[in-house]
Amino acid sequence: MRIGVGLMILVIGLFVGLAGGMFWLVKDGLATGETVLPGKHSWQRRSIQRAGEPATFWFSLGLYAGIGLGSSGCALWLGREGLRKRLTARASAQTR
Repeated sequence: MRIGVGLMILVIGLFVGLAGGMFWLVKDGLATGETVLPGKHSWQRRSIQRAGEPATFWFSLGLYAGIGLGSSGCALWLGREGLRKRLTARASAQTR
């Protein structure tokens, strides 16, 4: 039981960290008008400027925002499920 709680906290922390990183990329991109497009290889990674490539810029910001929203939603759902499971187990232990 304790391993499950620790693992759940770790996974929630990873989701929150991913969401924070993605939201930071979006905020920084909106503030500066420039963001990075990650690639598999180092030669594929490049900076994207809003004035030069507006479609790619907004696509990358939308992608980052979607990943951030998805990971924060997963963290919230996982936390709610863990709390619900814990409260259900506590209530069933009290009725015995």
